[in-house]
Amino acid sequence: MDVYNKITNLIKEYDDIVIMTHKNPDLDGISSAICLHEIIKSFSKKVSIYKSLNITNSSVLRMFKKL
Repeated sequence: MDVYNKITNLIKEYDDIVIMTHKNPDLDGISSAICLHEIIKSFSKKVSIYKSLNITNSSVLRMFKKL
């Protein structure tokens, strides 16, 4: 079974899914979490992104201020 099918089957198996990034994520980590959130949401699943409260990356902090 290829990676796509494995991931798709995992998504289908659960109703509630949590996405987490690494500690003090950069824009790449946050962007990946947001993209994965949208993909999982397209399966009609409840999905949440949890982020650290201690983000110090200035690019990420600027992005959150604009949201």
